[in-house]
Parts: sequence; structure tokens; C-alpha cells
Amino acid sequence: MFNARPWESGNDPAHPNPPYKKHDFGYTVGGPVYIPNHYNADKKKTFFFWSEEWRREKNPSSILQNVPSDLERTGDFSVLCTHQPVIGPNVANTSAVPISATAQSLLALIPKANTTKGLFDDGTAIPAVSQIISTPTTWREELVRIDHNLTDNYRLTFRYIHDAWQTEVPNPLWGVGGSNFQDIHTKFVGPGTSFVARLNANISPTLLNEFVASYTGDHIFLTAVGPAAETTLRRASLWAPF
Repeated sequence: MFNARPWESGNDPAHPNPPYKKHDFGYTVGGPVYIPNHYNADKKKTFFFWSEEWRREKNPSSILQNVPSDLERTGDFSVLCTHQPVIGPNVANTSAVPISATAQSLLALIPKANTTKGLFDDGTAIPAVSQIISTPTTWREELVRIDHNLTDNYRLTFRYIHDAWQTEVPNPLWGVGGSNFQDIHTKFVGPGTSFVARLNANISPTLLNEFVASYTGDHIFLTAVGPAAETTLRRASLWAPF
């Protein structure tokens, strides 16, 4: 079945089914460079090759993470302490702990529980959130190559490649893997460039010389995006020195 429901959804028809798609397309063109009756008329001197390729993908990823219960979000930890008394004092009463303004801001970034993960010591299920989304990946590459026969014994070759790769990781990249929500993503941009120039010389029937010059450059740019990242940037701007 194409784009079947992921197993993480528990075969629940109400669970969103993220798209899973892969598209790869491009073209190539090449041949001799010539001008009839003016340049390379015999098509043995200069040749070119050009190609472009694109890739578009959407890859599903999932996160299963424990979150505060609805009672805990209001400051009532009586149930938690009853099930797991070792983590704190037994507060059987329902008096809520005051929630600070900072905690309220953080709670807005933490989704409410929609499933469970793990058990307390007494066997009670621990609330959790299950999220499945598709992250986009785009990639593009251009390649050009020129071959030129200077003489029957000397050939010059030049090749240039440029690619641009961009994706979005559904959590902070190179952070604590698998323990983050979908409220902060990492935009990953990685352009690359390389070229090679080569001169082959058949100096004699028994002597061959090759001169090669090459360059490769890869860059990585990481940008935090999402509600949590925007909140962090706003707070950082408030505290930035003038």
C-alpha cells in the first residue's frame, strides 16, 4: 500500500497520516562544441556536458515523549506523588502549587498528553504525547564539464559541481536525540562546491604526465525555527546589551 499509515499511530484512523514522498528528476545534455565551417568542424576538438538534478522528499518522523498530566499543568501534583512517593512528599490534598509566569510560558510550548509511555512503580501509566510529522528535504545539483583536445597528445579537462541541500530536522540537531517536541525544529542548509582541472600529456609512447588541480568547499548553516525558537529569540533580544 502506498503511503500506508505508520506503525507508530497504532493503526488509529483518527491519527494523522503524514505524507511520505520521494521525487527525483533532472536532465543531461552534451556533445561537441562546434560552428560549421568555422570551429571544430570535424567535432574532435572541444566537447561539453551539462546536467541538472532535483530531489524533493517528505520523510515521516515520530516522537514519543512524557509530558505533564492535565492536573500537573494546573500545579496539582497529588496524583504524581501518590503513584511515585519517592520523588517527593506525599501531598494527598488537592491544593495546587502556584505556577510562575515562566512556567506558564513553558507550558504553552509543551503539548498535552494524547497517549502514555512507561509505568509508575504501582503500574499506573505515565502520560505522554505522540507526534508524527513529515519533514521536507530539497536538493539540487548542477554539473558542467568541458573536454578540450589541445593536440593529439595533450587534453585539458575541467569539471564544476554545485549542489544545495536543505532539510528540516524535527528537533534540535545534535542535541538530546529523541527527547524534544515538535515546537522547535532545525533548518539545515548545506551548499557545496567543487571543481577539478586536469591536463593529460602523452609526452612519449612510454611517458605519461597528469597535472590535477582541485577545490572542494562545503558549508553548514543551522537555524532554529518553530514556536519555541521564536520565543527564545524574542527573550534574547530583550536582554541584548545596547
